[in-house]
Amino acid sequence: MAKVLVSQVDAVWLAERLHDWPDGSGPMYQRLAQAIERLVQAGEVQGGARLPAERLLSTELKVSRTTVAGAYELLADRRLVTRRHGSGTYVESVRTETPPPRESVLMRSLERNEIFDGLLDPPRELLDMRSAVIHDSPGLPQRALDAVGADVARAASLQGYVPAGLPALRAAIAARYTALGLPTEPGEVLVTSGAQQALALIAMLHVRPDDEVVTEALTHTGAIDLFVASGARLRTVPVGQQGADVDAIERVLTERPRLLYLIPSIHNPLGSVMPARERRRLASLLDEHPDLVVIADDTLADTYRDRRPPPPLGSYPGAHRVLHTGSLSKLIWGGLRVGWVRGPVPEIRRLARLKALTDLGSSIPSQLLAIRLMEEGEDFADDRRAMIAQRGRTLERALAHRLPSWTFDTPEGGLCLWIRLPGGSARELTMRAARHGVALAAGSIQSPQGHFSDHLRIPYSHSELVLTRAVDRLADAWEQHADPSPICELEDLRVVV
Repeated sequence: MAKVLVSQVDAVWLAERLHDWPDGSGPMYQRLAQAIERLVQAGEVQGGARLPAERLLSTELKVSRTTVAGAYELLADRRLVTRRHGSGTYVESVRTETPPPRESVLMRSLERNEIFDGLLDPPRELLDMRSAVIHDSPGLPQRALDAVGADVARAASLQGYVPAGLPALRAAIAARYTALGLPTEPGEVLVTSGAQQALALIAMLHVRPDDEVVTEALTHTGAIDLFVASGARLRTVPVGQQGADVDAIERVLTERPRLLYLIPSIHNPLGSVMPARERRRLASLLDEHPDLVVIADDTLADTYRDRRPPPPLGSYPGAHRVLHTGSLSKLIWGGLRVGWVRGPVPEIRRLARLKALTDLGSSIPSQLLAIRLMEEGEDFADDRRAMIAQRGRTLERALAHRLPSWTFDTPEGGLCLWIRLPGGSARELTMRAARHGVALAAGSIQSPQGHFSDHLRIPYSHSELVLTRAVDRLADAWEQHADPSPICELEDLRVVV
């Protein structure tokens, strides 16, 4: 969302920016006032702007008008707003530095993503179901943890700056791709601090303002943010249970976009897989566009349930220039922060120089642990996959029992369900769910155009107990969702986990 630079603050926009305002303690009107104050102090709402009328904002937030009036009065007491009878409530000027244009672009790319909000400012009193990363796992193999201590002690005698990554880890990642059907040498691998940095480096190297970037109509929120931050114009192609629409890609490539970003192996958020025949068609098509930068995001590829996805896109004739990004964070542990780019040697060298400019290299202890974990082999990975799949089935059963009107396709892998609501706005439901103790992300944040307003992404990366508890609370929230009356009439209502 762009910063408000006009005199009237739109009620819908403000409600979206206040999506997690019920989190915290104290009366509801006080929490609402604090959330509005944060937006003002951050410069997202400018001095002199008129806040929405009490009636309009209470309708969007699904609270009583008394709650909004109390919040405005508290802000007036703090001299953050002025109440003008018959005219409205106006924000007082706050001494903040106006960000330069580049900073404004970057901030706009972050404002839309409430998943990042949950990571930067975790809700204290909500079950946070926004980020799809493993919680409550059995932990990492003790053998690997014991061995890495000695590895770090030996590595401490070295200077520690290895921008392209430890040779042993690059070799292990190369061997992984070779085993999957894409012959790879260590020089074709760059180790990064997670897959997000891999995407960021590619965007920094290749995307300039006004470049056209093509993504699927639903895609990774972090990728959307990175491309928007680069100043790109985003264009989409349809995506479904057979992956991206190759015919649509063929049509859009006639207009010579700069970059194509796809998730062919366990799509985020659909959990779908592009079949081998479509990968072959796509690879042949890509061979006709030598100047196109192509990213195949493999971050979720190892989280398959019953069968491994087909060989990587780059293994098919014509797709040898594809840049594959991946990570150990989804299957093993989000805190490991080890990812990679796999691609042609000249491209890897350019990206390595850029990475050296940004951080001089990823954490050596993390890379050493990653090597040990990859040595654990398929038994460890299979146990992890079985745990994730069981959690997914638990969430599916709970939803079928408590919320049978919600529909979804069982994914082929991944860490979340993509759910269609039978009616109403997912954004409104997320605000109501927060009042029942669950933080959710509306499906529209996974769309570059903000579409899919009737969808939710619900991760099943939590324990089965937490998933069951979350669905019970969502069922209560959904029961009230059709009720147009305000959610909170009692000003001292608190959310309790």
